[in-house]
Amino acid sequence: MIRIEHLSYTIGNKHILNNINCHIEKGLIYGVIGPNGSGKTTLLKHLYKEIPSDKSIRINGEYIEDYTYKEYARCSAIVTQNQDMIEGNLLVKDLVLMGRYPYKRPFEPYDEEDYDKVEGALVKVGLLTCANQSFSTLSGGERQRVLIAKALCQETELLIMDEPTNHLDLKHQVTLKKLLQDFQGTVILTLHDLNFASQLCDRLLLLKDGEVLVEDNTEHVLRSKSLSEAYELDFHIKTEEGHVNITPIYE
Repeated sequence: MIRIEHLSYTIGNKHILNNINCHIEKGLIYGVIGPNGSGKTTLLKHLYKEIPSDKSIRINGEYIEDYTYKEYARCSAIVTQNQDMIEGNLLVKDLVLMGRYPYKRPFEPYDEEDYDKVEGALVKVGLLTCANQSFSTLSGGERQRVLIAKALCQETELLIMDEPTNHLDLKHQVTLKKLLQDFQGTVILTLHDLNFASQLCDRLLLLKDGEVLVEDNTEHVLRSKSLSEAYELDFHIKTEEGHVNITPIYE
């Protein structure tokens, strides 16, 4: 599905990413973890073409540079942390409707099927009652759920999400977990919550200072010595109901 080979990125003399290599199979929920400044968001920015990847990334065998805007948008939906980039007084339903744009010809109007998909996506995130409300009036958590609904409405095979649990309360984190487990495709997301990652992800990529410390199935990564190396902390680790439970040890 996705292959990243020898991806590096430097600003000035600072190496933000250094020789990243991984292969993400179709249908996986793939988590990218690591402390602040480890390169997680920068890696995703390469994946969704905000930063050129110099032919280091392929999706379905094609370099991402070779995808047109609409081709890429039909393949990949993105949820970033940049809620404030949405300007104006867009209604919630109109913002979610933008997820259908990649499937429309120039000047082609949206149809009943598009509006049905908008309604379905808003139902999934529990915001149908806010459909006619201005996006700018919503709370941070509600805005995050609207952006998730837009991505779901886009109906792609790949979903890329940068810290999607930000702003979400516990109830809606559980809802998000269920939505991603039910998603019929591949999910790549960055996370800070290691226990959430344990319950959700099939595989993890652990970064520190722009380098891969370990990439493997979730349990192996969370039990590896590299976890303490990355976070510069010791952890108490145990398995509960098939998931690794992680608690930092505070001294």
